[in-house]
Amino acid sequence: MTKFVNHFTIATGAICMILAGLLPPIGNFFSSLPESVLGDCTIMMFDTYSYKWN
Repeated sequence: MTKFVNHFTIATGAICMILAGLLPPIGNFFSSLPESVLGDCTIMMFDTYSYKWN
């Protein structure tokens, strides 16, 4: 899309997902987030992409 990749951000997300899978307390934290919070994060992420394209 923009061919701009922030490797630190990708690595941080990967580490969070690995820790969530290996350590139950961290996985429980992520699973305890309300759906509205996750939905708002998704909207913000895609809104940022759509804003850049216009």
